[in-house]
Amino acid sequence: MTDSLAGTWYLTNPFPITNDSLVYERISAAPYNWGDRIEFNAPQIFVDAYSAKCGNDERIHNDSGTWIFLNGSIIVTSIPISVDQGTKHKILSLTADKLILKKLN
Repeated sequence: MTDSLAGTWYLTNPFPITNDSLVYERISAAPYNWGDRIEFNAPQIFVDAYSAKCGNDERIHNDSGTWIFLNGSIIVTSIPISVDQGTKHKILSLTADKLILKKLN
């Protein structure tokens, strides 16, 4: 599953319309990949970032930490995903093009 997660994921249900799950896709629908994204890089480097057209947006960030798997379907990150402030998420669905996470903490 680690290989399937590797790379960059772009949030498709933008803040604050996240409800109780986060839906990510491999390809950004926004110009210049603006918006929220997460990255799972080797070896276990995790990035949570947000970019915007306007450089004055108070949410702009690019934070990095680490991540691990628990029980094969739980991701624990050392920094929170900024959209829901969670550090523990269950993978509800993972395909080549889509990732759906549910906050557990």
